[in-house]
Amino acid sequence: METGKFDLDKSVADYVQLIQGRGSLTGSDAEELKGHLYDATEALTGNELTQEEAFIIARKRLGDKDMLHEEYSKVNTGIHVNKIWAYMFIGFNVLCIVPSFGILFLGVIELNLIAQFLPREIGGILITILHLTLCLGVVYLIKQKNGIAAFIEKRVQKNPVTTVAWSFLPVLIFWLVKVFVFKNNVQMLFQFQISKIGSNAAELSFYTLILTVIFGAIALVFSAGKTEKLTLKSLFEKPTTLFLILTGIVTEFAAACTRMIRFEDLLIPEYSIIPAAITFGLVYFIASVVISYYNRLNNFKYLVIFAALGLILETSVGISADMTRVEKYTPFFVSALIIGVIAGKFLGQMVGKNVRPAHN
Repeated sequence: METGKFDLDKSVADYVQLIQGRGSLTGSDAEELKGHLYDATEALTGNELTQEEAFIIARKRLGDKDMLHEEYSKVNTGIHVNKIWAYMFIGFNVLCIVPSFGILFLGVIELNLIAQFLPREIGGILITILHLTLCLGVVYLIKQKNGIAAFIEKRVQKNPVTTVAWSFLPVLIFWLVKVFVFKNNVQMLFQFQISKIGSNAAELSFYTLILTVIFGAIALVFSAGKTEKLTLKSLFEKPTTLFLILTGIVTEFAAACTRMIRFEDLLIPEYSIIPAAITFGLVYFIASVVISYYNRLNNFKYLVIFAALGLILETSVGISADMTRVEKYTPFFVSALIIGVIAGKFLGQMVGKNVRPAHN
């Protein structure tokens, strides 16, 4: 029995489009599938079946759309290869142009506007706010990775050549700006003078932005094969060795950036090393809490891999620096790193045990 007015042409086109939209059919394949559906539906219509009922049976006999997609993918390998090339070009353009436009934007705002037309104190505050806002923007984009990937995939499946061509447009715009606006003056284009503004907060927030972008890129790479929402759990639960090493590098740079906080301006200089070391260790403490929280049974091994490079750098570079100065800072920072990791381990275990059952 027909459910309303049935449109055979629309039903056939919609079903074939479902398969074609997944990027496995050529134009001739789509026409061939339509022909099979029309012929099978026509043959079944005379057997006391309505046109809608005949179409449903013909569609089932033709095969499930997932099965058809797999079969045509095996035949039309060129389509799959073209998609791979499209993703490679798009990824390359994004990786090249996003940092370039970011540097251009920050350079113009900081160097040509805030730093020149506003007092240092106000300029420093505005630049700090700008950096932190961009950090939040990067985090938001990372959290939307599934939606962005689905959008790009849909565009590539529909028309890969056009999509790749559009991805080159920002590159072209950047090149035109570089040539005609900045006259190929690369130094002016990429010039940052944050240190000349005299704001420790602005300088610290700038490096925070860089670290956010770097860790965001790492997170995207290590979550590329996962379809679930990007969360700390999806990243840090049973992490790979490479991910722990890269996280350790980012953490070490973040901890090192805390040294830009001038405690000597707030305290007696000879005592400023203590809050500086505590701040340094706090960064490792936070990272250790996260790792231990999501890996209560294997966290010792993970924490050793995570902290090993930072411990080596702080010890070797620190001792080398201590040999050229009177003050000996290395014991403070190395101790802060170790204490931060151990304290984070116990807090992460304790909190994780109280809020959720173990499942490792």
